[in-house]
Amino acid sequence: MLIEEDASGLQEARSIVVTSVPSAGIQTGFARLVRPLRFAGFVGLLAIIALSLVPAEWRPSTGLAKELEHGIAYCLVAVVLTLAGLARWPQILSIVVLAAALELGQRLVPGRDSSLTDFLLSASGALVGFGLCSLVPGLISRDYAWYRLGDPGPFRSKAIAAIVAVGVLAVGVSIAAAPGTGGWLGAGLAIVMLAIAVVDGQHFVIPDPLNAAGLALGFASSAVSGQGDLVAAMAGSGLRAAVLALSFLALRLTYVRLRGRGGIGLGDVKLAAVAGAWLDWPVMPIAVEIAALSAISVYALRRYLLRHPLWSGSRLPFGLYFAPAIWIGWLLHTTLMQGW
Repeated sequence: MLIEEDASGLQEARSIVVTSVPSAGIQTGFARLVRPLRFAGFVGLLAIIALSLVPAEWRPSTGLAKELEHGIAYCLVAVVLTLAGLARWPQILSIVVLAAALELGQRLVPGRDSSLTDFLLSASGALVGFGLCSLVPGLISRDYAWYRLGDPGPFRSKAIAAIVAVGVLAVGVSIAAAPGTGGWLGAGLAIVMLAIAVVDGQHFVIPDPLNAAGLALGFASSAVSGQGDLVAAMAGSGLRAAVLALSFLALRLTYVRLRGRGGIGLGDVKLAAVAGAWLDWPVMPIAVEIAALSAISVYALRRYLLRHPLWSGSRLPFGLYFAPAIWIGWLLHTTLMQGW
């Protein structure tokens, strides 16, 4: 039984008819895929090891850049292993270590060499696959719960369709804005930032796996764009990430000291590190301003439309605005601010 209020404010009891879930339910159906997914994941890992250690003339090619092929392969394996329940932080970090070991091992193979850029793309792919697919079990459980409660679903379906459309558009714009590997990395950034915005907007939390994926992609992007001086590019990216994250942390501590309660979450601090890894010095304040002005404007408009007074204690999911602003900042720098 579900207790709810009708239009007159009176409570009434409404029975919920729970129909049988086909194939023993959504969760049971997904559970049947676990064993095949585990097998596919192990096969994928073995394929990566084998193709990484064969001579150059034996290595197949898809026509994409070599480092991009690495990232896609590791991403697919991480996706399969995560969906199979075999990927947590220790396992994903083990895959990252494996990628480093294979890059070093390639020095012993005729016609092969090791590359820091290849390793960064491999690690980024693993973290992106893990970060995105780590959300899937929760989504399945929630959809299963809505199914049993008889959720009507049209609005939810339209929202999902809109999110998918935005993601596809952002991926297309990223690839068009920066040809080659840089555009594909920008597409990865778009997908990760969209996932962060959706999750933070609903739950006021930014998952660590998504922040880690965004940070790894940022370092990989620096390595790709700074091929002339790889060390300087990586150092600059790390310095910007540290400065912006420490600035957000200082703002968080100052707010707690002045107001006696939390303001900026630690997830936002980590997301600031992602912004620093991706954006150059002139673009970082632009992205922060875009996020702050967007958050304030949407909050004020919403309160106005609902005819509610402004309240200083309102909670705002800053990641909902900051994550897209990071991608917008990257896009501006790639297309309009190249000479800055």
